[in-house]
Amino acid sequence: MTEELAAGTNRRFHHTEHTDAASDEIWARWSDPETWGDWDKGLQRAELNGAFEVGAAGTITPLKGPKASFVIESLDPGVSYTFATAMPGAKLRVQRELLAEPTTTFRHTVWFDGPMAWLFSRLYGKQFRAALPPTMRQLAALAEGHT
Repeated sequence: MTEELAAGTNRRFHHTEHTDAASDEIWARWSDPETWGDWDKGLQRAELNGAFEVGAAGTITPLKGPKASFVIESLDPGVSYTFATAMPGAKLRVQRELLAEPTTTFRHTVWFDGPMAWLFSRLYGKQFRAALPPTMRQLAALAEGHT
């Protein structure tokens, strides 16, 4: 069986999912880092220091690898946000967007940038691309009340 990968390249990729859940159900989980480990099975936990707002910082603890810090870089409440995690010579950026109603459509975009982005995209890009579609399906299932 062929492995499903998020669309794009190992340096910049995205996946779009649809759900019958209300968009505020998706947003509630996206905007609460304490729940990220419930639907992102690559995470042990995530924590935010303070309110969910631009400039807020937190930590992500993956199942494999070291704990990493992140900062919310942009926020359009109820619609989208972007956060960044610093890496040596690069940043990993994640953008989450709600796209349409009445059927909730949501997109998760990930990209590496900076001088060493080429290295991190080679090391982690394919693995992250493979993890994104099932992660988003899990989020949809939780929002729909199926798990």
